Amino acid sequence: NTFKKYCPKKRNLNDINQIKALVIVLVHNRIMPIAAWLRAWNNANHYNTKIAVVHNYDGTCPFPHETQNIMQFKPDYYVPRQNNAIDKNGVLLATGMSDAAIKDMIDNRFISDFDWDAILIFTDDLIPMNKDFLRPLLEDLLDPKVGMVGGMSFEDNTGSQKARYRTLGYAIRRKEAEKIKWPVARKDWFNVISLMESDSYWAFFSQIEAMGAVVKPT
Repeated sequence: NTFKKYCPKKRNLNDINQIKALVIVLVHNRIMPIAAWLRAWNNANHYNTKIAVVHNYDGTCPFPHETQNIMQFKPDYYVPRQNNAIDKNGVLLATGMSDAAIKDMIDNRFISDFDWDAILIFTDDLIPMNKDFLRPLLEDLLDPKVGMVGGMSFEDNTGSQKARYRTLGYAIRRKEAEKIKWPVARKDWFNVISLMESDSYWAFFSQIEAMGAVVKPT
């Protein structure tokens, strides 16, 4: 894997604040990582963003101690999301705890009072280590040609020549997010982005490039 130090582009703060972004953190049942994440969030620069913690749970309801662990940090939105559940309109929510949850957020099934320009997506095991961790994502989104930006680690796939990747944290502009196509079979939604061949049609970055937008690393 290749890593590089982020070099600020010296964008004006007022320009960065023009982007209304919804920061989505995906969590299942791990208590310590999300507590560390939200503690870091509360010490970070938020710019013009709001945070939604999407708490995927199994069974009929989340465990109270897991909910309390999240709510002590007062996120803007707490979204308890049951896997394989039916929403208030009788629509089957996407199966899966990561990518399918992202689809639900893009479709505004849980949050309707924040008119976001972009979504910034993180998992609970990617802990922010810098108070300006949002800045490189937001700065690149100031370029109207950019549809997606984020860090990716590429790994060799044993027995195959295809590269496989796992996203580390990324942002998608709303215009492109709402055009993303998903497999018809809901059981396939789980792997649309997490672990896919680099040339897969369903991969977010492949689709967004096909739209004519630029995909940039941080």
